[in-house]
Formats: sequence, C-alpha cells, structure tokens
Amino acid sequence: MLKNVLNDPSKKTSYKTVSRDLMFQTITTGILSQLITSALIEFKNTVDEQNLDENNNDPNNIANTAWEEMTDWKRNILENYAPSILPEARNKDAVEELKLKLCEDERFHKELLRKVLNISQNAVPQPTREVFTKCSEMLTKKN
Repeated sequence: MLKNVLNDPSKKTSYKTVSRDLMFQTITTGILSQLITSALIEFKNTVDEQNLDENNNDPNNIANTAWEEMTDWKRNILENYAPSILPEARNKDAVEELKLKLCEDERFHKELLRKVLNISQNAVPQPTREVFTKCSEMLTKKN
C-alpha cells in the first residue's frame, strides 16, 4: 500500500495523492531542518573556536574564516536558505548578513535553531500548511 501511494505519479487530487504529498512533505521538511541545523551548529562551533584565539577579534575575519572551514555542502545549504532565514535582507546580501549575525549575536543563533523547522516548512515550493490543509479537507470530505 505505502509503495503504491509513494509511486503514484498522478497530479489529480485524490486521497492517494494528497496522502503521498503529505508524506513527502513531512519527510522533506524533517530532513531539510536537520541539514540546516547541522550547518548552523558547525558554523557556530567554528566561530566559537575562532573567538578563543586572542589574536582574532575582527567579526568579519572570524565569520569568513569559519565560513571557509565549513564543508561545501553546509556552506551551500546556508547560501541557498539565507534569504529564507533573513527575509528582511536583500537576497545578494543575505549570506554575509547571516554570517555576521551568527558571529556577533549568541541570542540570534539560539532563536534561529528554534525556528529552523518553520524556515524549512516555508522554504519548500508548496508550503506545508497547504499540504496539510488539502489532506485535512480530503479526509473530512463527505463521500
């Protein structure tokens, strides 16, 4: 049953397709949240290590060094989602602003870790709220 639901290529709205979309949405947002969280934690840990170096107290230098020390995929994920993390920033400035805020503001990092699930839910092409609403409507629809 599950295999049939997941492999259903139909785009027509039905109980099967809505269930499939809900499963994919749940899996996708969970994984995306973990990837973003992992990248944020690695960046912050590297910033903290840089802050221990007494010769290094320039926030820009610390942020850039920490950024360069991150693995490529973690840099890429933060680059891709920086505009979603900082919607008030211009897209081209979002990464630099994110790096500096994470470097300078401990409270921002903690708040961001609490918001990662919301960020990932809103960053996917079809917002999670829409998928859950469709599924709820389909389940409560009278036959």
